[in-house]
Amino acid sequence: MFLFGICNVITLWCAGFTVYLAVPHTVDGWKNFGNLIQTNTTFRDIVVSLVATYGVYFQVSSAARC
Repeated sequence: MFLFGICNVITLWCAGFTVYLAVPHTVDGWKNFGNLIQTNTTFRDIVVSLVATYGVYFQVSSAARC
C-alpha cells in the first residue's frame, strides 16, 4: 500500500508540473483566454480533460441522488 501511495505522489507531481509548464506565468498571458486555448494545444487539452472529468462527475453525482 505504501508503494501505491508513492506512485500516486509521483503521478500528482508530474501532472502538476505539466500544468505549470502549460499555463501562462503572467497576467498578460491570461488576457485573451480564447486565443490562448486556440494556440496552446497542451493547455486546451488540459482544459477539455478537466471539463469532461468534472462534467461526468457532476452528472453521475446528480443521477445518483434521484
